[in-house]
Amino acid sequence: MGLFQERKGRHEVKRFLVEEMRILGFFFGGHSDRRKKQSCSWTNPDSQVSWRSLVSSLVGSPCSIVGFLVMHTFGIRLLYPGSMSVLNFILRQAQMEGRINLIEKLGGERFKLKTVDRNYIDSMFVDRRKTNSSKGRILVVCSEGNAAFYENGIMSTAIDAGYSVLGWNHPGFGSSTGMPYLEQEQNAMETVMQFAIKDLKFAPDHIILFGWSIGGYSTAWAASLYPDVKEVIVDATFDDVLPLARNQMPDFLDSIVRTTIRCYADLNVTRLLAEYPGPIRMVRRSEDEIISIEPGNVSTNRGNFLLLKLLKKRYPTLFNPVSEGALQNWLDTKGPQRGRISCFHFFVVIFQRIRIQWTAMGRILRSFFAQEPFDAPK
Repeated sequence: MGLFQERKGRHEVKRFLVEEMRILGFFFGGHSDRRKKQSCSWTNPDSQVSWRSLVSSLVGSPCSIVGFLVMHTFGIRLLYPGSMSVLNFILRQAQMEGRINLIEKLGGERFKLKTVDRNYIDSMFVDRRKTNSSKGRILVVCSEGNAAFYENGIMSTAIDAGYSVLGWNHPGFGSSTGMPYLEQEQNAMETVMQFAIKDLKFAPDHIILFGWSIGGYSTAWAASLYPDVKEVIVDATFDDVLPLARNQMPDFLDSIVRTTIRCYADLNVTRLLAEYPGPIRMVRRSEDEIISIEPGNVSTNRGNFLLLKLLKKRYPTLFNPVSEGALQNWLDTKGPQRGRISCFHFFVVIFQRIRIQWTAMGRILRSFFAQEPFDAPK
């Protein structure tokens, strides 16, 4: 009887820690000093219009009214199916088992983070700083995809690599409150970053941002606010959600789709990552059917466009129509034959573009190494 009561007590404790929304810690976030003034682009993605113009914009543009209704009914659930109640109900047991594994086997701590718009973001922190590995002093902040949760998502990848890890669920996902509308998503990501820096005591240059699929937008948003983070990793991420949204809808709805996305869900990853000066690591899935316009056609993978746009932004002098075409051909090829000739052609074009004077360069290098002995890294 005593053993039964002990097991029952342990079960209740587990339920208390894992299933119920009674979290070990609380953190109350606000707008950081680094946050730029953000606004919605009602008609032009490059124009800045205050949120106070919402009413006048809706009245003046019938298409905006329709877009508002679309996004605030079924549109947001199409973009973020993980916010649907039915999916959360179906995956509830799997989420609980994932939390049990993170807490009991990996020493995770669950936190409830309050955002400036009064949402509560469910998060999980696995601390590896007490290990001997230098990786444990680096925090990986994981942002999941549009139907993924930290309980069974990309956190495991960073944990297996030996890093400290902070995972969180989008607003409306799992036990997080709210809905993943653009501003709520931004506030959630900002609160997670403030929690990592102020409460968990990780300096920005000891933080890696890791985003999967649509989580690449949250990652890019954080990178634009915290340009001194150590690194950004985006996996299976697009450049801009608009081409993907347009591809899923009939042509006669194109104007409504464009207005709805640009006004209420302008997930432009390229624009945000272009503001981050540090190292970016991209993972492209050659068989990805979600962010490809044509499933199975790697040339339509929006990750190609993200890479190309970022390279052109960072190294504009290296590109002309020939070099850009060579790179595009290389990206459009997959498999063992993937662009060896095309890649070589690309670099040949690059060298021609910058007009390297090989003879003069050789003299400069010989002179340099004669004065400064070169020690190869060990």
